[in-house]
Amino acid sequence: MKNKYKILTGIVLFTAFIACTNESNTITDNNSKVKVMKDNFWNLQSSDILLAKDVGKYIDIYAPKDFFTVVSAQKTDPLQDVFYTAYSGITENTAKTQSAVIKENPFSVSINGMKIKSIDDNVTLSDKEEKEYLSSLYGKNVKFLISNVNRTQSALGSDTTVNMYVPEEIEIFSPSVLTKEDMYPLCYYENFILRWNADDNNENGVAIVVTWTGSMAFGQDHPNISIRRTDVIPDNGSAVLNSHLFDDIPDTGIVLLTLARGNVENIGLEDGYYKYQILSETHATLPLILIRNINKISEDETGEE
Repeated sequence: MKNKYKILTGIVLFTAFIACTNESNTITDNNSKVKVMKDNFWNLQSSDILLAKDVGKYIDIYAPKDFFTVVSAQKTDPLQDVFYTAYSGITENTAKTQSAVIKENPFSVSINGMKIKSIDDNVTLSDKEEKEYLSSLYGKNVKFLISNVNRTQSALGSDTTVNMYVPEEIEIFSPSVLTKEDMYPLCYYENFILRWNADDNNENGVAIVVTWTGSMAFGQDHPNISIRRTDVIPDNGSAVLNSHLFDDIPDTGIVLLTLARGNVENIGLEDGYYKYQILSETHATLPLILIRNINKISEDETGEE
């Protein structure tokens, strides 16, 4: 599966209050005496590591498939509106596509009666009515109806119905970003508390993906580096993140933290000849500046009382 932003030195005093003792891992006071110190990171290797020993239902996403349907609700940063989309398509590089058995998608898909467009049509479901319809699916059990549009009249009764729970849209509550001035919060890498809206009906857990592509808030960027760490945890609305999610990411690195949850079903069509996957997902992304080293400037040094 292919896949897919106040430096001063002073007397060194490593502080722990950033480590969520006040249920916040974010430096929010612009006048704070806490300043960021930089380290030099050498010989960093690009890597993609899964921390979770068991990803549960999400392992089914990687099952072989000839066709797929995706329902997605994504928020690319905390101040953006949710982008909804739904589409179906053909998986590239399967044995059937390579042998030209599959030349076009013969399956028509509807969700609770609404027909889903093929990705081949390059159609984005973005008008108001479609957004409202897709948003109404989240947090509910919905029905996917799959029909072979090329089927003969004698086989019209063999449409396939899949009932699936589509988890509630996910939203990151803390660290909180409510205005442009709040963007790119400074977050300490240890005892990092993340809060979101829990979904009691989601048994699949949530995936946490931390990505760093070499961008730095201070100092030289590292454009040839790509670091991604992924973990899967229970969907209970709050967690202290595994600090290893931030391994190999330097102080003041600009990080994208993505929180996601979803559901997936793999079925056989036409007596199992074709493999079909239905995926529903919702994710939210928080851009932040990672903090590793913290110095507290003494009142004597700053001249403050």
